[in-house]
Amino acid sequence: MRRESIEEQILKDQPVIKDKKEVCALCGSPLEQDEESGELRCPVCDTEEAP
Repeated sequence: MRRESIEEQILKDQPVIKDKKEVCALCGSPLEQDEESGELRCPVCDTEEAP
């Protein structure tokens, strides 16, 4: 098993875009926009994702 570069580790923490809809980097659930703050939020993990 090869070692991952720092860039690859950083990319793992970024939200993944599938069909132009962002999904959670941790669980893969579609992100929902929070009505109050307008930030993207994962309904499953309940974490805020940076756009």
